[in-house]
Amino acid sequence: MEGKWLIADRDVNEREGLKWLLKTSSIPVTNILLAANYQEFIVLFEKESPDIVLMELDMIGKEDWSTFRELMQIYDPVLLLTSAEATFERARLPLICRP
Repeated sequence: MEGKWLIADRDVNEREGLKWLLKTSSIPVTNILLAANYQEFIVLFEKESPDIVLMELDMIGKEDWSTFRELMQIYDPVLLLTSAEATFERARLPLICRP
């Protein structure tokens, strides 16, 4: 999907690897933004209004879920979440993110 991407991941190698993958793919990307933590994500998200968010699920703390849900509902980006956790409970959280 063409547009502005925001990649948010705690691991610098993951961020850079995903950026490289997007740049070298046939996906028409206009801009790629990178965030290393949740606070950076919020600042970039509100400033840049990305079309697509590719985010490590584990970056969102329990206390941040309500804010995260509100932002996703207001701006409505395409949301792609990744996780290193194998538990269903953690992976289920984004499914309940939207009404």
